[in-house]
Amino acid sequence: MKDKNNKNKKEKKILPQIKLKYFTIPQNGQDNFICFQCKKRSTKIGSGNVRVSPPEIRCENCAIKNYAVEEGLDSFSVAASRRRRIFDISYLFQEMVIDRILKEEDKTYKNLSGEEYERAIEIASEMWNDNRVISKEEKWYIEETPSQKEIEEVFNEILDGISLHRVEVLK
Repeated sequence: MKDKNNKNKKEKKILPQIKLKYFTIPQNGQDNFICFQCKKRSTKIGSGNVRVSPPEIRCENCAIKNYAVEEGLDSFSVAASRRRRIFDISYLFQEMVIDRILKEEDKTYKNLSGEEYERAIEIASEMWNDNRVISKEEKWYIEETPSQKEIEEVFNEILDGISLHRVEVLK
């Protein structure tokens, strides 16, 4: 993937993996499909466009390669770590919201009912997607922050300003 002639390429470091408490990253998916881009059989969907017919589903490798090109990254491993980071920081935020809800409701993660779990995820997702809570610029900054501890400190500052027991999920 190295292209020494392309001056738009960014040389960036591999970011460390975010350690998650409740969520895991699947090694393989359950689907067995042919990638729209490389035409190889895969079991892990990386990206897709379902608004076209037939849907254009891409494997994880093609999704990472496309991300590398879009972001001007030199290596597959750098692109993979940075693309993974986009997802993992949102999962970390969700976990921290879940922890706050568990503390406020004096519960444990294992004792959450399916409905309570779905409600917690819905609250966390709505907060993550609300630019008044955390802006796109803040997300970009967090994605570039190598230290998980620093990321957690930023998320704690954000969450300290929000009373989760007052957050209502619209049905």
